[in-house]
Amino acid sequence: DENDWNGTVSIQLRLRDIKNKNNKLNTKIHLKADKNLDYGRVMHVVKTINLAGFYKVVLVTELNQ
Repeated sequence: DENDWNGTVSIQLRLRDIKNKNNKLNTKIHLKADKNLDYGRVMHVVKTINLAGFYKVVLVTELNQ
């Protein structure tokens, strides 16, 4: 079950800290994930960020050299 994913609570706490510190929901959240990470997990993180009230999510990528 995706709700049992270990990082969800950690992410929620960090987002709460960002919200309390900045008091702005228009803060850009930069998300970088390893290319081997399951896409569904990445989308779960994006959903968690959105549910916390943040809608500016930037997916950071690295160019292959």
